[in-house]
Amino acid sequence: MYSGPKATGGAGEIRDVKAGNNGNVYALGRFSSPLVTLGQTVLTNEGTSNGYVANIDTNGNYQWVEKLGGSGHAEYHLCADNLNNALYTAGYYNNIRLGTQTFDATPLDNVFMARFSMDALSAPKFQTSGLKVYPNPARELLNISIVDNSGYQINDSMGRIVAKGNIELGTINISQLQPGFYYLNINGASTKFIKE
Repeated sequence: MYSGPKATGGAGEIRDVKAGNNGNVYALGRFSSPLVTLGQTVLTNEGTSNGYVANIDTNGNYQWVEKLGGSGHAEYHLCADNLNNALYTAGYYNNIRLGTQTFDATPLDNVFMARFSMDALSAPKFQTSGLKVYPNPARELLNISIVDNSGYQINDSMGRIVAKGNIELGTINISQLQPGFYYLNINGASTKFIKE
């Protein structure tokens, strides 16, 4: 009987799978839908197709997920170096974001390589700090742990855009939203929240 990780809310494919020394599995995939949920992590597509690298433990639980974002196209491949506890992804792109760095080769393509830590207890070294919102659930205002004037987008559970704008005074007014689950997207980072 199969018992493994589950992805919901998105169309995509797994491109490569590698095994680590600790029994964990590392998967590289890509998705073309507006959103994809991998365990507790929600990723937002910034272009036609974005990718991800995920660490999946022996019970099928996602330990971390790192997005390979960007507004253009990219092609990815995965290689595991178990001797040095390293994981590499490489490929070509015309616009790609790795962590907080964006690389643009438009209109031509260029090549890239990124190295990840394979420590099962930590996230990849270049992973940015998580987007934090509070209170969650919220009724009227959602407080954000990010600088003001950043643009945001809120999607419903079907991926439809229901609100967008700029963060003011560290808050977003969500009073106009119907009660339910939503995804907040800021600069390529996403998190779930509940509107009461």
